[in-house]
Amino acid sequence: MNKKLALKIAAPLLGIAFALGAPQGAQAAPVPTASPNNFTQACTQISNTATVNFTVGGVGQTPGASNAASFQVGNRANVLVVKQNAAPVSVVPGSAGNILTFKVINAGNYRQRYNLASLVKAIGTANPFAGLPANSTFTATEQVPAIYVDGAPGAVTANIDPDFEQTVTILADIGAAQVDGDLSVHALTATTTYTTGAAVTQGAGQSIVGGALACTGNVGDVVFADTVAGPDDAVRDAVGSDRDAYKVCSSLLSFSKTATTIWDPINYTTIQKTIPGALVRYVVTVSNAGAACRSAVLTTITDGLSGNLTMDANLKVAAAAGPLTALADESAAGKGFKVLVTGSARALNGVAQYFTTANDADGVELLAPNITATLATVLPVEGAYLAGEIKPGETVTLTFNVVIN
Repeated sequence: MNKKLALKIAAPLLGIAFALGAPQGAQAAPVPTASPNNFTQACTQISNTATVNFTVGGVGQTPGASNAASFQVGNRANVLVVKQNAAPVSVVPGSAGNILTFKVINAGNYRQRYNLASLVKAIGTANPFAGLPANSTFTATEQVPAIYVDGAPGAVTANIDPDFEQTVTILADIGAAQVDGDLSVHALTATTTYTTGAAVTQGAGQSIVGGALACTGNVGDVVFADTVAGPDDAVRDAVGSDRDAYKVCSSLLSFSKTATTIWDPINYTTIQKTIPGALVRYVVTVSNAGAACRSAVLTTITDGLSGNLTMDANLKVAAAAGPLTALADESAAGKGFKVLVTGSARALNGVAQYFTTANDADGVELLAPNITATLATVLPVEGAYLAGEIKPGETVTLTFNVVIN
């Protein structure tokens, strides 16, 4: 016999932000850091003289003054990139514009420009939060543009004063085929540059791209002070980096349909067979695994009956031998569908609901040959439940009988 089963599912919008092409809320301009270094500004001129007091023959003389000893404070260049969440960002399969947020911090003593770049790390990259899964399992698709600075899309630079920080976001889309627990790792790098002047070298081959420290009258000293390597930069390379991750949080639904012969017109309930006239019970089961991260909202269950079958309008119970007409109805005449939810906190948990086999909008309809169960009606809004919601650990079954023609 031919059987077909279709289940439509809508993921509830629980705790997920969809940016729809832009971050939700413009990011703030650079702001002071919570823990400033308060370094002396680069290019500051420091000059002083020494005074010598003395006597000759016991008579005080005019104090002598040294020449002025002067120097200019150099650039202690240091940039930090810090992700802003303590766990992977939770995302839903098929969602768009999911946001990772970083702070780019000027921990040096000179106003710098930073070139920004986002990196989608390869599958197998370690989870930056040291949780499960241990390594990334997919690569989310970063939007074009992916980086937003101060709410502006496509920004690739940020100008930041010393002891100030800038919020930078990365936006990415999640494939519809991803499943609960999938992880995608991304990085943001900030490379220190200058805005004007000739190239500056620090020594030992280290350099800052794009120009000199524009102090009055000369070029100041430059020292790369980033002495701790980030996940995507080296020690003293004038680059800061950090990694963040998206983790798919979804339902873990399983679907099944069983067909059990419960009576036939020859053997009745003893070694019953699937012969014409036999009564077959179908059970459609939808379960959300207890380990799932999120609920699902079931919209409809549809089943198209084969032309070789006739609906049992009364959900007969084959408890004893005898003709079909003599078998008892499980609920009442005309109540041919049963829905049961288990493992649930709903008031209907474990309580069988029965529905007519008429097309009467009671929640389960038969418009031959199609059966349609509307879960928003069968499982209405209740307390913390959305209409049709099936939470982790819950199971819904739809049961009905057919007779083989």
